[in-house]
Amino acid sequence: MKAIKSIITLVVGVLCFANSPAEVRVHCEADREKASQILEEVMEMPSSGERIIAAARALKGVRTGESALHDTIGSAEINLHELSPLDFASTVLAFAKAASTSRQPGFDDFADSFVNLSRRRGEDGGFASRLFYSADWTVDNIYRGNLTELTDRLPDNVFRTRSFDHYTSHRDLYPALRDSDEYEKVRMVEMGYRSHKVPYMKKQTIGKKDVKEIVTTGDVIILLSKDSDGDIQDIGFIEKTPDGNMYLIHSNPSGGFVKEENVSLERFFKLAGQYFAGYRLLHPTL
Repeated sequence: MKAIKSIITLVVGVLCFANSPAEVRVHCEADREKASQILEEVMEMPSSGERIIAAARALKGVRTGESALHDTIGSAEINLHELSPLDFASTVLAFAKAASTSRQPGFDDFADSFVNLSRRRGEDGGFASRLFYSADWTVDNIYRGNLTELTDRLPDNVFRTRSFDHYTSHRDLYPALRDSDEYEKVRMVEMGYRSHKVPYMKKQTIGKKDVKEIVTTGDVIILLSKDSDGDIQDIGFIEKTPDGNMYLIHSNPSGGFVKEENVSLERFFKLAGQYFAGYRLLHPTL
């Protein structure tokens, strides 16, 4: 009898740790504690832009990777140990959104905001509900009022046509796509992004007056990939100083961790411009 009780206790403990299906999964208890601490720090900031930068800065040093994309479960998970570039952006904005929409926000508010920003229509429906591409992430969040496009307001914007099929073309790399239903859902999403026009700015325009005038602290910058089956090389947030210079906190996939650059964005483009095709600007409306 004691053995049976011990087994029941162990099973219940495992279920509690994994969360019920209705809840957002958490990688570990340390991530829950860290998220709550970051949220407290973000709440002290007086403006949305400053809250975004505070959240981004709090994630410096976190590994950049794709462990979540190789997860067999596929539902949303709070993981502050390793973030894909888009999950980094969604996590940062989720802290700012939670702090802006609740008087006394807690961890659950942050987790709900993460789902709202990282999943299609803001609903966690498994792996296929993930916003895989920056184009997908941008379109969905603009439609639901989380972001505003700035790129199309600039006179020098251009377009690049891309067709996205990376996930269905590399099905064997993603365990969740072994499920035929999940695979079919992702295939339908990618079909919707065939010959998709991605607006962007050429790299040499980053120092222009009209770009500097439109950018505010907390704005999102997406660095477009040169790869034909993807559309994101990197993503980050801009901090604008009183002297008008812009600085970047980004997921830094080449370095493997979230990093705050100590050179201006204009200088960064000169140093790293060979790795990306151009950039896109978005303004969070949280």
